[in-house]
Amino acid sequence: MGLRHTAVVTVNHELYVCGSNNRGQLGLINSDTMKPYVLLGVFTKVAERTMQGNVENVTCGQYHTVVLTKNQTYNIYVFGDNKHGQLGFFPKTSSEIRILQPLCIPLSNIQHNAPIQIHTGWSHINILNNGTIYSWGRNDYGQLGRSVLQPQNGISTEEKLQCIEQIPKIVQLSVGSEHNIALTDNGIVLCWGWNEHGNCGNGKTENVLRPEFLPVSSNSVAVLVGAGAGHSFTVIKNTS
Repeated sequence: MGLRHTAVVTVNHELYVCGSNNRGQLGLINSDTMKPYVLLGVFTKVAERTMQGNVENVTCGQYHTVVLTKNQTYNIYVFGDNKHGQLGFFPKTSSEIRILQPLCIPLSNIQHNAPIQIHTGWSHINILNNGTIYSWGRNDYGQLGRSVLQPQNGISTEEKLQCIEQIPKIVQLSVGSEHNIALTDNGIVLCWGWNEHGNCGNGKTENVLRPEFLPVSSNSVAVLVGAGAGHSFTVIKNTS
């Protein structure tokens, strides 16, 4: 679910959406007027012709949507608000600020023989692939987990699909509005991004610009992590 829209995938790999479409986040336009619907009060199917392959997963940002499809290889389609480059490229014209129909973005760094998970915050996107996290979009709070040297219009963004380096193999990832929490294959927890409410769990309120390990009680390992808009949680297993 996004802030004002919802997207679901059926067992037949079909994508249905409903809610507000004021930023193109439903990926639907009126074929008669060629303009986006403003509001859809019932679930409506997104036509297969706009995307290749079976729909495997969907995730919603604040005003955008990301869809994972698979045929012989994976594809990622994006639509909706692109003000902060969260759709994989920074808008250079007014027509690129809102993408009204599904747009396929390149996945040159992805290993297509390994599973892909997609996760999106309000205005950034993470991909988990073979233990590695790739991210792009807005980075004002460190939510991409790496430095971005040249902010666009005062907003720190990254439009290229790049991995977060020097972190262990990740097996689970959860994304809040502007922060992230991840679980490694040996039960260690990492957090980074927006931390105003202590949502990164390090006992501070300054934003965490790079993934930071969180302490876990001795004789314990983390087995599950999760994030809400401004909070996080971890399930711990006693190993003694």
